[in-house]
Amino acid sequence: MKDKLTVFKDYPLEKYLIEHKVNNIRIISRIINALNDFSFIQTHIKGKPEVTTEIVGSIIEIAAINAQTSSFDGLIQYADKKQESEFDKSSKPKKDTKYEDLLCLIEGDDWNISPFEKRCCVYPSPILPNFSC
Repeated sequence: MKDKLTVFKDYPLEKYLIEHKVNNIRIISRIINALNDFSFIQTHIKGKPEVTTEIVGSIIEIAAINAQTSSFDGLIQYADKKQESEFDKSSKPKKDTKYEDLLCLIEGDDWNISPFEKRCCVYPSPILPNFSC
């Protein structure tokens, strides 16, 4: 599969796959295709490692989640309820293993720490509902 990746070869994709226990060929293929689809930005971010890490990391995370779900709506709602429950203990959502597994693909285990320490958030975008493939 490595030879199918044409861009961002310096990014530690293998490290991400190992850390997040991604071993499904279909998911890995979707990640590689997504990275290749964004090849046009490589020249713009070359020599800027922090920017590359942020952008490529986000592409990988979104592609990994997208390969496993047809809609982000349920994941966003679950993440919102989970974050709300950190402030309001009475609104604790029922644990959903599917969504927990998807959240673990975003910044590792950040969803298991307090909301004040979280680095990543899932936000709905007004653009996506109007976008059709």
